Amino acid sequence: MNATTADISTASHRWGWMLAYGVLLVLIGFFALAHPFATALAAGLLLGTSLAFGGAASLIAAFRDAGWRAKTVDLLFGVLILIAAFICLADPFSGAISLAWVIGIIFLITGFYELAAAFRIGSNRISLILLGVVDIALGLWMTIFMGPGAALIALAGVVGIAFVFRGVLLSVAALKLRGLARL
Repeated sequence: MNATTADISTASHRWGWMLAYGVLLVLIGFFALAHPFATALAAGLLLGTSLAFGGAASLIAAFRDAGWRAKTVDLLFGVLILIAAFICLADPFSGAISLAWVIGIIFLITGFYELAAAFRIGSNRISLILLGVVDIALGLWMTIFMGPGAALIALAGVVGIAFVFRGVLLSVAALKLRGLARL
């Protein structure tokens, strides 16, 4: 039995845990979709906490670096990140709105890349153009035209859909592994 066969055999006997995790992700996704303000609050608190750890790590790095330029950059970066962390933790909804804005920027960038790819690649040109236009429209809406309340709901939608989609994919993979275990 080679390593790949052994890995598949081991994984196929643990399909139940994978299915349970997939179902849990689907449930979390539906909760996120049903409760956009709780999702936005959690996202804002998670962002603030992540920024706090990043700022602390940057300050620690500032005192471990050898050169004064590296220390200065790490020190300034750490202080700025800690200020952003404080803002997000003091008002988690503002952090969540910022996340929605960043997602909009990502849609804009992705849309322009898809349009560029559509004109460089001969195959799938129409689908790439359509996808690029949709992504640019979503990006413009999320960065320019969307109000704060809509940003919180959009963020919850993105988070919820991502969890549901990942949960469904894991559940399908678990059921396929279950079929392999029976062989």
